[in-house]
Amino acid sequence: MDGKIVYTCGKENVLRFGMTEIEEKAYYKNEDIVSVILPGSVKKIGEGAFFACSNMKSISLPGGLADIEREAFCDCKSLEEVIFPEGLRSIGYRAFCGCESLSAVTIPGTVNCTGCDSFKGCRGLESVTLGDGLKMIVAGSFAGCGIKSLTMPGSITAVGDYAFANAFALETAVISAGLSYIAEKAFYCCEALRSITVPKSVKTVEEDAFWGACGIREVYYKGSRKEWKKIDIDYGNRSLQEANIRYNSK
Repeated sequence: MDGKIVYTCGKENVLRFGMTEIEEKAYYKNEDIVSVILPGSVKKIGEGAFFACSNMKSISLPGGLADIEREAFCDCKSLEEVIFPEGLRSIGYRAFCGCESLSAVTIPGTVNCTGCDSFKGCRGLESVTLGDGLKMIVAGSFAGCGIKSLTMPGSITAVGDYAFANAFALETAVISAGLSYIAEKAFYCCEALRSITVPKSVKTVEEDAFWGACGIREVYYKGSRKEWKKIDIDYGNRSLQEANIRYNSK
């Protein structure tokens, strides 16, 4: 398929040849698109390129794709699957925001951080695999998603504000050693959250980081009671502080 883009609406149609970039708003709110196959020549998907293509169910991304810009697939409510290639560098602001049918994503380790609100409101998104190489989960990245369990790789050093806010199905979260900072409202109103594993590398838990996460029963802390007391835990985190804390957890 090199050298052309095929988009399918009951049948395949060749649209362009030799593309290296899908231009800004190229198929903005195009309701005829059902599936897209991008050629190996494409390196970048521009801002809003497939914004609100409400009937698009699948997109095949090429192995050489480097950048997905802001709102590229925002509000593609029928999009069920996307497979990111190894070598992808960036996923922009609100790139997949509101993709309600998306069920699983794997972020490759070549992505240093996702854009703000990149997967916000993906209510059907139950499975997220974060590649070892991701440095930070920025503001609102997975807010309002249907993630059931979460394991962060050791490469992540910080979780941004509202990163997992209103993740209504999240029951367990495992934070690996290396993370030091949990921002304001990071796990805000995660009402289903029952257990969280906290490494002793954590130094700061900001205001209301776990506000409304009233179901937390167990905190598995990798350090001692003395080390736990040294963590700067701001107000609005009673659910974390009043849970059963298991110190020196393996």
